[in-house]
Amino acid sequence: MSSYIPRSPTLLKSLSMISALLGILLPAFSAAQAHETHEVYDPDLSIGLVHPFSEDRQTIPGYTIHGSPQILSDRLVLTPPSPGNQRVGLWTTKTNPYKEWTLDVNFRASGGERPGGSFHVWYMAGGAHGKEEMESVYTSKPWDGLALVVDSYGGSGTVRAYLNDGSTDYSIHHNVPSLSFGHCEIHYRNRGTLTSLRITQGPKKFTVEVDGSLCFETNRLRLPTGYHYGISAATSETPDSFELFSILLSSPERVDPFQAKDSHNEGQTQQHQDQHQEKEREQSHGRSPHEEDYTTYDPEYKDESPEKYKSEADRFVDVHNRLQGITHHLAAIQSQVGVLYDRVDSLNHKQDDYREEVRGTRIPRSQIDGMEEKMKAIEDLVVQIGNAITAKDYSQHFEALHKTLENHHSNLLYTVPNKVTQALTTNTPKVGFGITLLIVFQVILVVAYIVYKRRRASSPKKYL
Repeated sequence: MSSYIPRSPTLLKSLSMISALLGILLPAFSAAQAHETHEVYDPDLSIGLVHPFSEDRQTIPGYTIHGSPQILSDRLVLTPPSPGNQRVGLWTTKTNPYKEWTLDVNFRASGGERPGGSFHVWYMAGGAHGKEEMESVYTSKPWDGLALVVDSYGGSGTVRAYLNDGSTDYSIHHNVPSLSFGHCEIHYRNRGTLTSLRITQGPKKFTVEVDGSLCFETNRLRLPTGYHYGISAATSETPDSFELFSILLSSPERVDPFQAKDSHNEGQTQQHQDQHQEKEREQSHGRSPHEEDYTTYDPEYKDESPEKYKSEADRFVDVHNRLQGITHHLAAIQSQVGVLYDRVDSLNHKQDDYREEVRGTRIPRSQIDGMEEKMKAIEDLVVQIGNAITAKDYSQHFEALHKTLENHHSNLLYTVPNKVTQALTTNTPKVGFGITLLIVFQVILVVAYIVYKRRRASSPKKYL
């Protein structure tokens, strides 16, 4: 602020107030400038601007869902850690109306030692039709548009971009990776942090960035409007878990509501400016620094010398412009506070969801107490068994067992022969009768054989 002190008491008070406000708000000018340049996202084509993503945990506004992803408050689990062979897709219900646009996709991939899946970002004519919504580039039928594939190829993570005009069938091609027009290697699995993809179609170049670093760019690609955005994930039998955290679409063609409001107010103020200011501006062939839009604050701006403002009208215009700039910055700061409030609110929602998950997975205290009591009883029983084994003398028991075995042994040696002898003596007639009967039977057989041989010898014989 100029050190010049105006003659009017009213202006003196105004300038004093402005000096105090500028001393407070100067540190916030850089934040206000950042607000003016940040992207304005399209809520109809974005996921992650509001939390939770879904009120009913089944649908997402602006998108159609194919497959069975798990919808949480802050992310979508497209493919779970198990089972494998999953196919999931998300497609916008509306088409892209912007010629220049930027798509930011934040996701996380985790799994076993070996990769088992792929993550796709689509920009396709017609959106989800047929089976493309749950297919990968390697198995899909002809499609029209762009596909960005994140997977592991040749032992390392890669990002590959493919174009198709509907004439190429990738599912029967022998080497699909050779058809990509741009690629780069990335590390995206088991990082513990999110992987950020940024796809930008600018006025002259098409670029793909990964985690803020350039992956590839080309000036030979220009995608038309009217296509659908889509996300899909496909896994194998040993699956990777893909989690989607946000899809944010911005375009320089969209107008920030705060900026539009400031521009409208500025236009109304310009209509009521003094004719003397217009005359001075025409003479200087340019705008005075104090007439610049304060929403584009330049930190290198230097105040003009007080001698430049010789009339009350010039000083009033200077004060008016400064107050107008402060108003613009206050609106920008208010919008930033609103953004911070939304972020704090989303963090509160996340915390509440985490608490609910913890409550659902926590074991009841009564069950833990019951388990502790059972473990205590088992411990006491083991201690008693150990004390009984180590403290008591079992020699007498072993001696008694030895005597018992000796008695049984003596019984086997003496009792059994006596029993056999007794059986033979008491059953002798029966044994003798059997032997006699056997001898008689053999004698009968011998006699019969002799009779047979004699009769055969005495029988008449025929000679030839």
